[in-house]
Amino acid sequence: MGKYTGALDGLPKALPTDPSFQEKVDTRKRELGELLSPAVLAHEYRVVRRSKDELDDQMKVKNIEVAAIEQLLWDAYEGAGVTSVKLEDGSSVSVQVEPVASVKDHDALRTWAVANGHERSLTMPWQTVNAVAKQRLLDGEPSPDGVDLAVRTKTILRKG
Repeated sequence: MGKYTGALDGLPKALPTDPSFQEKVDTRKRELGELLSPAVLAHEYRVVRRSKDELDDQMKVKNIEVAAIEQLLWDAYEGAGVTSVKLEDGSSVSVQVEPVASVKDHDALRTWAVANGHERSLTMPWQTVNAVAKQRLLDGEPSPDGVDLAVRTKTILRKG
């Protein structure tokens, strides 16, 4: 099935992170029926994924529209010296500025964090932890301390 097939024996199945989402999924599964063949399910998966991909493409366009209007709005508000405009329906559109941090020296930040009581806030990004744990599994080594592995099944649709 894949490069992890031989290494997955004994690992538990990953549980959904949001039980209410899984309840909705279970309801939809009942609506679809449980006796569908693999071929029918594969076909349905392709149809739904293509539909979702089209919506994702539409969302990308809408995100660009929102960003363009936001940037024009920021400039217009600044030029007019306003921070909020009330609309006819009673709603309002406001802007506010705030600082945002960007880490330039990770070692210096780590030293400062430990010295200032933030050592529990220091974490590896999930993607890094996941990659390290997967590689250790393939190498026959245990997971890093404090990391559990579980089996998550994913579905892949390759566009034809």
